[in-house]
Amino acid sequence: MRIFSAIFLTAGLVAFLAGCSSEDGTASNDEFQVSPTGVQYKIFPAEERGAQLQPNDVVNVHYELWVGDTMITNTRTAGTSMPVQIFEPAAGAGPDVNEVYVQAHEHDSLVLRIPMDSLPEEGKAFKEYNPDATFLELRVKMMGKFDEQKVIDDFIRKNEYDKLENTTLDDGVRVFWTEKGDGPQVAVGDSLVAHLRATVIPTGTVFSDSWESGNPVGFRLSEQGVLPGLVSGLTQLKAGDHAVLVLPYATAFGPGGQPMAGIPPYAPIAFEVKILEVHKD
Repeated sequence: MRIFSAIFLTAGLVAFLAGCSSEDGTASNDEFQVSPTGVQYKIFPAEERGAQLQPNDVVNVHYELWVGDTMITNTRTAGTSMPVQIFEPAAGAGPDVNEVYVQAHEHDSLVLRIPMDSLPEEGKAFKEYNPDATFLELRVKMMGKFDEQKVIDDFIRKNEYDKLENTTLDDGVRVFWTEKGDGPQVAVGDSLVAHLRATVIPTGTVFSDSWESGNPVGFRLSEQGVLPGLVSGLTQLKAGDHAVLVLPYATAFGPGGQPMAGIPPYAPIAFEVKILEVHKD
C-alpha cells in the first residue's frame, strides 16, 4: 500500500488550480501524460522552482482529493499542509503516484488521475462518493521539504520555552521545566496521577487536555503502552514537576500519524505535564 500512501495515509489536497479547471471543478483533459503504471498527470512548473524531488524526501503539500467531479478533501480549508513521503517508484505494482512526484520540483503544482478500476479493493470505497466516477483525482501543490527541526525550534521560540531550564535526551525529546518538585522520581512501572495536555505542534491542535476536563489522568508508565518519547520524557520528572515535553515524530506517532485523531503524519507532539502523584508498586 505504500504506492497509494499519498492517497490513503493523509487526511486531505487545493484550490490552487482554478485557472486550470473546468466549470465543474475537474481539471481539463487536455495534455494529460500517462506514467508507465497508468497514472494520468500534468505538472505545472512553478515560476521559482525548488529542488527536484527524490525518493525518501518528505514534502509538505496542499491538496484536493476529487472523485470524478466530487471534491472529498481540501487541506487549505482544513488550515494546514500535510507532510507526504516520496518513495522509490515500484514498477509493476499498479498505478504509482511516486512516478510523477519524482519528476516534480518543490513549489510545482500537479494534477494526477488514477482510474477507479485500477484501485485496490479498499480504494474502490471512494465510489460511494460518486458512483459514476471513472477516476480518482489529486491536485497537489508541492511546498518545501519538511523540516521537523525548524518546526520544533519555531514552536519553542514562540512559546519562549528556550528561556526555561531544559535538557535534550538521546532520542531527541526535549524537556522544559516550568516548576520543579521534590517528590519521588518517575520510573518505568510506576503508577502516576498527572495532568496532561497534548498538542500537535505543526497545527496547534489539542487532542487531549485533562486540565480542561478537570480530571487528572491515572496510568501505569509502561514501555509497551505509552509513546516512547513520553516514557523517556516522564522519567526525567519528579512528583510536583510541571514541564513541557517536546517529542519528535519518531518518538510519538511516527510517519503515519493518527489521522482519525487529527494527528497528521510526521507530527512532533508537545505534552504539558504536571506530575501530581507517583506510586511505587
